[in-house]
Amino acid sequence: MNGFGRSWVHPNAKAILTQQPDTSRPLDAIIEFAASAFRRGRDTISVAELFNALGARGSHFRDEDDLLGYRLKCALFGLEPFLTVINAAKGFLPSTIKVSAKVQRMSTLKDVLEA
Repeated sequence: MNGFGRSWVHPNAKAILTQQPDTSRPLDAIIEFAASAFRRGRDTISVAELFNALGARGSHFRDEDDLLGYRLKCALFGLEPFLTVINAAKGFLPSTIKVSAKVQRMSTLKDVLEA
């Protein structure tokens, strides 16, 4: 965990889910992609790979210079214990994510919040 516990994370993730659907839909896609990658035997994923997968699904942001991309990268910190940021890049933004086996049962941000 990030030292603040899930009670600190959930209000932010819940706010994203209810108030920022433009960010929650890509988070759903990230959770689904991570679950699929884990089932294929991968337990780490680069954030660049996540963004490439989102691009293949029609999302238009590519990096932290895009406001939605920046918010999405920041939101990745709130997906513990299912996805954990293990490396950061410039600006302390996530660069590598560790995928927990628990994510296999998840497909959306709502699933993560209800777990």
